[in-house]
Amino acid sequence: MSEWHDLIDLRILLRAMAHEDRLRILHQLAGRGEVNVTDLVSALVISQPLVSWHLRALRRANLVRTRRQGRTVFCSLDLERFATCQRALVELIAPSGAAPVVSSAAASAADTAPASARGPLPAAERVTDERATERKGAPTEQGRPPPRTTARTGPRARAGPATDA
Repeated sequence: MSEWHDLIDLRILLRAMAHEDRLRILHQLAGRGEVNVTDLVSALVISQPLVSWHLRALRRANLVRTRRQGRTVFCSLDLERFATCQRALVELIAPSGAAPVVSSAAASAADTAPASARGPLPAAERVTDERATERKGAPTEQGRPPPRTTARTGPRARAGPATDA
């Protein structure tokens, strides 16, 4: 992966996969082959417009192919494009065809990690956790407290256009 356009292509692919719902869509397509959008909506338990929005992002990165049959849209994972992404990641880690080296300490640490460290929280738990942290005023990643969310007072607090009274 010596050329800059390969890095840009990898960035496009990774950005398309950088959302939890898009990863869930890819997982469904990888396991089921060609699926219509209605089945994806029921499997993912998110709205049809949101599924279509995420499918558009995956289509623009050429990770998903679609075909229309009447009013029904069928989608499938582009396995060749996905394999290209995998190869680019391997080449990024271990350039010049060398196999990536994983230390035994890192492998054993991954095996003994607590369940909470192994994967993302379900969406409902994650939102609750984030809101609880914000309410408590816990420091952010930079070590500063989160910004205040109180309403502004004074002349700038008006929501509507300024009028002469």
